[in-house]
Amino acid sequence: MSPPKKRTKLAAAAADAAAAAESSFSGDVNLDSIKGLFSVIISKLKTMNSGSAKEDGTNLMLSFMKLKVWQNELLEKLDVSQTELTQAVTRKERQERALAALVYEKDQLDRELVQCREFELKYLKQLAGEEVGPDGVGDPETLDQEALFVKYLNANVHDPKDKQNIIATLHQEITARGTLERDLKINESQLERIKKDLAINTSFLKSLPGNLSVIEKATMPLQKFMAHKTPQGTLPVARMIGTDRRHRLDLARSLSGPLYTLFAQLQHYLDRPAKLESAGNSAPSCTEAMSLSISPEDSTHSEVILHIPIPNILNTSTAPGQTKKVSIHFRYYEKHDIITAFASGAKTALNQEILLDELFPNDYPDSIADTDGKPYYWCNYLGGLHVTHKEQENKSLGVVLRALERRIRANETLKHILHQLERCYLPQTSGKETPCRLVKFEAIEEGENSKKMSEKTYTVAFVPSKSDSQFIVSVCIHMARYPSVPPRWFLSGSHSSTANDCNVSDSPLYDTHLASLERHVNADGLDELLQNNLSPIGNDEANYEWILLYQLRCICERIATIYNVSQAGNRQFKGRDHAPIDTQK
Repeated sequence: MSPPKKRTKLAAAAADAAAAAESSFSGDVNLDSIKGLFSVIISKLKTMNSGSAKEDGTNLMLSFMKLKVWQNELLEKLDVSQTELTQAVTRKERQERALAALVYEKDQLDRELVQCREFELKYLKQLAGEEVGPDGVGDPETLDQEALFVKYLNANVHDPKDKQNIIATLHQEITARGTLERDLKINESQLERIKKDLAINTSFLKSLPGNLSVIEKATMPLQKFMAHKTPQGTLPVARMIGTDRRHRLDLARSLSGPLYTLFAQLQHYLDRPAKLESAGNSAPSCTEAMSLSISPEDSTHSEVILHIPIPNILNTSTAPGQTKKVSIHFRYYEKHDIITAFASGAKTALNQEILLDELFPNDYPDSIADTDGKPYYWCNYLGGLHVTHKEQENKSLGVVLRALERRIRANETLKHILHQLERCYLPQTSGKETPCRLVKFEAIEEGENSKKMSEKTYTVAFVPSKSDSQFIVSVCIHMARYPSVPPRWFLSGSHSSTANDCNVSDSPLYDTHLASLERHVNADGLDELLQNNLSPIGNDEANYEWILLYQLRCICERIATIYNVSQAGNRQFKGRDHAPIDTQK
């Protein structure tokens, strides 16, 4: 325990320090006072000595305590300032966000205001114009938008007092329009349902012809049997049964007048019951196998097509349904007011380019530009146009069809004969071999002539049996009118040559035998040729269509006979014209 005197001094010093601190705390703390305090402390440290060290230490302690108090006070004030600053920054940020929101709202309202000012009330204007109607004052098309709205709403659009009335009027109109729109949607749905039902029914109706065709095809044998078992004329023939004929008659309604006239005549003629041919005509008619068709409505040209079967001239076996047919197309050109006809579909079997030329004498019209086919007199006559020739003969549809049948058969026969001869093959007609060998059959190129386009001249070269001599003759064939115009053979100018004979271009000698043979095959002996020969098909009526072959065979036989006689030395030539003299007389 310290002496009493020492404790007394320490207590006095503490009291003085407390008083000094209290006195020092009473003033404001600032930088100058802090600097002054540090100066006092430093000066005391410098002047401190050993004698007064205790007292100086006490003063220093008091100064440090004062400095500590000031530090605490400054820290407390710093915390308070920092808190206030943080609160101020928070308030500032909140105010800035509020300001930005207000600015954005202001810009948005400005844009909406501009859009509202510039928005064109097209439908409202149309609605107002419809409601105001023609009874209003002025024309709705020329009224100003504001004036139109005032008339429609019966209120001032700029007066806030009329706002509720305007809104009520618009709501009422919107409700009415909504009801009408719902009714419209209901009606549209009903319309769609009706259209769907109509499409289903239409599809069913369109499928009926196909189904009927299937049923018709399945029952056709029974229908034909029933038709043929009835007395003649009481029921229509098989060609009048079925949906094809009805469809064809429906298409005929869209034809022009002349084409419809031609179609009606053809259809009526083909619908007639088949009749027996006359006794003098034993060739079977192909009228029952003929058929008619009409081009579809979407085709480029409206035309009537007559399908005629091509006869089987060689009696070759053909599968059912594979009979070849030639199609005769009839077209009407309103620009020229004519009907043209041309053939197609039988290029391999017929010379279809000239099939219809001169079907009747002098019926050879010229082609017309921008048309297909030729305007033959007979087809225009049948179409009711009466484009007749000055030497027009009475022609009925039956005459025309029979002429077409004969022309097709003759054309096919001629093409078959020419095809065989061009291959140097001579068909047999009487069951015995021809005494000659054909070595050449070629067409002679001639200049084009409108009157002679149907005529072609061929060079024929053949070699008799047991000989090396080659005989050359020529024949002129009217390609269109064969065989009504018989082929004309030219024999008087023929000549013979051998393999070693180089001077084949010399003029041949005149031969009365050849001249007589020429007259025989061209005119005098035609009937005899037909009586002494049989056609390959054994049909007497078609016999005349093989006349070209009969003429060639007769020429070969006669020349072979003449050649054999001359080889025996029984012929001499005398006179300037080299006329032959028969020494056997």
